[in-house]
Amino acid sequence: MIETQYSLGQQVWNVRTSETTQKETCPDCNGERFLILTLGNGDTHSIKCDECGPGYQESTGYLIRHIPTVYPVPMIVVGVEVNKKNEVQYRVQEEFGHEGSYYLQQEDSLFGTEEACRAKIAELDAAEKEREANHYKNKVNRNKSWNANAAYHRRAIKKATEDIAYHTKCLNYAAGKVKFEKKESTDALVTETEG
Repeated sequence: MIETQYSLGQQVWNVRTSETTQKETCPDCNGERFLILTLGNGDTHSIKCDECGPGYQESTGYLIRHIPTVYPVPMIVVGVEVNKKNEVQYRVQEEFGHEGSYYLQQEDSLFGTEEACRAKIAELDAAEKEREANHYKNKVNRNKSWNANAAYHRRAIKKATEDIAYHTKCLNYAAGKVKFEKKESTDALVTETEG
């Protein structure tokens, strides 16, 4: 007989990940839905903010951010199985879930208390933050030398610098080509460009 850590009907906790959305004020227009464009002759005009209203959409004044969230979920053990590798797996269902729907979980992914589950979440979060903080120490291609890695980053910096110069020139040119029109739905939104 195989001994199990949890028994039938016992409440256990499992780590769950999902995604929430959050509205953030647009950093370009500061929530105003339009930008003030100053032309070379000093004239100022309002234009639609494309950051919070990309494409054909109207500007909203905010951006939607997708934020990963991790939280503990209470579950009830409804069955115990042993797989071909002789590992114990628990059939669990959410405490307030649908009857008959269940998840198969390994013993090490379940926790006897909510506190133990939250401690595991904190441990995983700390490990992820450390991985992100040290990511720059990794090579882009681990099969190449550090010299090749440095050359790659030098090329990327040169390309980014050239891109900034090019797009700055395009922006300055476009600012002189903007044709303004007043939209009926709002007082200040603009723009079509000349051909």
